[in-house]
Amino acid sequence: MNEVLNFYLENGLQVLLHKIPNIKMIATGIWIKQGSKNENDEMNGISHYTEHMAFNRNNSNNKDIERNFQSLNDFGVTYNATTTKEYTYYHFKGLKESLDICLKTIKSIVVNNTKFDKEIFLNERKVILQEARSYYASFNQIVECINQAIYGNYSVGRNILGSLDNISNIKLEDVEKIVSNTYTPENAVLILIGDIDYDKSIKLIEDIFEDWEDTPTFKINENIIDTPGIYYKKTPNTSNSVLSLGFKVKNGNIEDILISEMLIKILADPIMSQRITQKIRQEKGIAYNVGGFVTEYEDFSTLAISVVCKHEDVEEATGIIVEEINHLLGEGINDEEFNRAKMSLITEKNLDFNDLSKKLIYFGKYASYNQLYFLENTIRKIKKIQLDDVVKKSKNILRYNNLGLAIIGDTNMDIVIENLEKIS
Repeated sequence: MNEVLNFYLENGLQVLLHKIPNIKMIATGIWIKQGSKNENDEMNGISHYTEHMAFNRNNSNNKDIERNFQSLNDFGVTYNATTTKEYTYYHFKGLKESLDICLKTIKSIVVNNTKFDKEIFLNERKVILQEARSYYASFNQIVECINQAIYGNYSVGRNILGSLDNISNIKLEDVEKIVSNTYTPENAVLILIGDIDYDKSIKLIEDIFEDWEDTPTFKINENIIDTPGIYYKKTPNTSNSVLSLGFKVKNGNIEDILISEMLIKILADPIMSQRITQKIRQEKGIAYNVGGFVTEYEDFSTLAISVVCKHEDVEEATGIIVEEINHLLGEGINDEEFNRAKMSLITEKNLDFNDLSKKLIYFGKYASYNQLYFLENTIRKIKKIQLDDVVKKSKNILRYNNLGLAIIGDTNMDIVIENLEKIS
């Protein structure tokens, strides 16, 4: 049994500790429950901009941050920051002797950064604009596009980076307001895992974070649209198109997510699937990059199939996807592919939890949802899933009025839509 300690400081900061003996390493991070879903049209992209500013070590208004980052380097600590649709997190991994400086650096990032230098703010704007231009010029944006098609330009449908215009128009005082309104103890979760002593770790965390003022949180929360739609970005001057066909999944419980993950493995796993991947790549040879993914959010998940192919092959690829979806809905799933998907998912979860960084992210993600993640319980849930559960769930998810489509490329959309309307 893997013990997890979950408690709150007097200022409202949630703390989660998990001991992993004899590995001589620690991983720690703080999750701020502020992401692109907590933005409006004008301020879309500000959570990511704020992450850049908070993680910048050169702020003259924060006397400790540069020294702390230098100490991290002296200890050989690896670190990074990430903004998602639902939260922003700052994470660190190093030898257990680096714990003190890791926690002090977290404090200098999320507590002591109340004012920022104008020069740094303007310089980060140039960096973020370049990051955005590179991203929007790549096929990687298809994940954002399918979410926008499914959920609309609201909540988790909002782009993390924001538009180039938004990035250019965000003001320094806007970023500082996000920090004061959302970088609060009650809106944060501190995670620490690894080779730790519980009593010493609790004392250290209390000493470092007890003076973080318990201020109220103010943030935006939006509803998603009920009816998924289509996102089409025409790029005729390129040779390839990327398409993604996605479905919205309501997260009633963890089983819903696990069944969705099994279903996408059966439909479009690039290695084990005998369905979409087999037909498009092996039999037709019209695409090399074929696959599927499930992106989990607090209330919903996205189940999606993606293909990169020549412009002229988009119609055929969508036709094959629809055929295979209909075949699954009509003929069901056989025992062999069901058992293969189940074992693959069990293996995947175990591998993830044996990676210290991924384990930290699991804990942080679910803690931000006010849940505790236990691998043993997840494996138990997977083992209890029956073939009939996946079949029933597939009929609930894989429906025409539940799908969204995103295409970046050049194709005949009328034919593509005709294909999609054939989903039974």
